[in-house]
Amino acid sequence: MAEFKNILVTTDFSDSALGGVQSAKDLAAPLGAQLHLLYVADLPLPSLTFSSEFHRQEIQQEHLRRAQEELSSYVEKHLAGLDVRPHLMEGNAAEKIVVCANEVKADLIVMATHGYGSVGKLVFGSTTLRVLHKSPCPVVAVRADSD
Repeated sequence: MAEFKNILVTTDFSDSALGGVQSAKDLAAPLGAQLHLLYVADLPLPSLTFSSEFHRQEIQQEHLRRAQEELSSYVEKHLAGLDVRPHLMEGNAAEKIVVCANEVKADLIVMATHGYGSVGKLVFGSTTLRVLHKSPCPVVAVRADSD
């Protein structure tokens, strides 16, 4: 059986992502594995909506500052007592998940899927599917609970 010492789990801070975080927690706790919690900020914001480049950068920096704060409080709220390393990256989620997995030498990636179905995949694409194709390690996809 594979040894999981470094588990990467992704979040977008939504209720849907919590299932993946809980599954990663359940895997990591008995193994004493280190959890790497990743949030990917989808930046840059389009410059057409801002009065200047400086204003756009200012808004982006504020967004990143708030994301870092939310990441810290998310760890405290949902992953207290575990060995957790929070990570904040900017860019395309699928690409950055794979980059982070390589950087932290992840043995496993855990991520929630939103379950949009085939029509949703055509419109939105599937981050999980793209990660599966490029991942350096096994990926556990946890289906978000549907209401």
